[in-house]
Amino acid sequence: MRLLRTTIIFAAILALMPLLASAKFEDLEITGNGLEKAAAGSVVNIILAVDNKGSENLNVGVNRDPFATLESSWFEYIMFSPSTFKIEGGEKQVLNVSIKLKRTVPTDSNYKTPLTFYQLDAAKNTKDYDIVIRAVSPEEILKAEIEADSTIMPGKKYSARVKLKNNLNAVLPESEIFVSSELFEERRSIIMLPWQEREEEFSFQMPDSARPGGYTLNARVYYDKQLVKKAETGFTVSTISDVGGEEQVKKGFLWKRISVTRTSTGNTPTESSYQTRVTGFERLFARYSPEPSEFSGEMAKWRFSMNPGSEYTISVTVNYRPLLWAAIVIIAFTVFVVVVFKRGVTLKKEIMSHRTTHEGFTDIKVRIHIKNHDKTPLHDAVLMEVLPHHMHPKMEFGTLQPEAIEKGERGIRIRWNLEHVRGHEERIITYILSTKIGIIGDIELQPSLLRFKNKSGKIISVSSNKVRFSSGKSDIAPPKEHVRL
Repeated sequence: MRLLRTTIIFAAILALMPLLASAKFEDLEITGNGLEKAAAGSVVNIILAVDNKGSENLNVGVNRDPFATLESSWFEYIMFSPSTFKIEGGEKQVLNVSIKLKRTVPTDSNYKTPLTFYQLDAAKNTKDYDIVIRAVSPEEILKAEIEADSTIMPGKKYSARVKLKNNLNAVLPESEIFVSSELFEERRSIIMLPWQEREEEFSFQMPDSARPGGYTLNARVYYDKQLVKKAETGFTVSTISDVGGEEQVKKGFLWKRISVTRTSTGNTPTESSYQTRVTGFERLFARYSPEPSEFSGEMAKWRFSMNPGSEYTISVTVNYRPLLWAAIVIIAFTVFVVVVFKRGVTLKKEIMSHRTTHEGFTDIKVRIHIKNHDKTPLHDAVLMEVLPHHMHPKMEFGTLQPEAIEKGERGIRIRWNLEHVRGHEERIITYILSTKIGIIGDIELQPSLLRFKNKSGKIISVSSNKVRFSSGKSDIAPPKEHVRL
């Protein structure tokens, strides 16, 4: 009887044990943040709080829906940690859950997946917690605002600030900000953490030649190469009309150069001018690049238009060296003439007097002037004179008698043997011509010829001028006045 009672009590205890264990698991409470929002293709990190409201210790395991990550589902993966844990009575345990939505999920829709909590020593005791994620449209992912300077001067730095806020409990690793205007642009990659607020500052160097006027500044935010937010504002570039530059004056021997450079550092077309003094004498030797717009007295003036960033160069060169070269050439030529024509041997022939009757010319007195301008003597010098057939010499000669008087086909030839003519020595030979008949009209005497040897033994010939004589005057052709020895 006692044995039967003991058996009944033990069986009753065994029957009540699952009920008692189930009652203890019912004390497990699971809480989260409720509806989670995420972008398509993003990862949602969820923290669940597991609270043991009872006094008994519990050994808990966690399972996910085995069909939640199939190819046909909307979840890329579902991970959580820890997968098993022990929680004492009255304590809490944190469960970290990471869920990634597929890129192809339709937006503006909710997606649910359950997590099953079970008692390790009583697997039939379970409790489900449904995680609900809403795939939001791109416009809901981020909030963006842009702040920027409203006015900027050319050549200065322009600052713009983009304020961002992540509206999701998800990391946005492939985010990109693109800030641009008509004058500049910059692209920057960032990572947005869950619920993060951040400010990105952009700085741009405004070009010196930026044209004045209004411009639009755009800020576009991309996630996963898709535009999710756009903001814009305006700014104004101020007008600057400024021309700078430098002037250089270089001087050298008998020359001067003025170089002027004008640079437009403004951002709008402008008119400019330059002037410099150029005297009347300097103007004779001045060259300009470019030519002046006008001359006013002694002032050369240029007027020109300049575009932003352009340069205008003016060059004025006053060069007196050509005048010097001309003077040198003239002096050299003069010296050459003096040296050449005043040195060597000259032979000059002229008519000293004549006698005229009613029948024409009869007697003519001729003088031949020989001059050795060099210090070098003349050796074996011979002077020859050829007379026309209708003329013959009287036997009246000056200080030197001829060596020979010969009659030839061309006329009568007279030869004087001068022998040795010293340096700088002069010889004068005179003779009288007589005509066989009176000559009326012109008389022309052919050039006299002087032959001698120079210091090197070379035979040199020198001819005099022709002499023409007509009624009342004689015409002496220019002599060949020099021969270098």
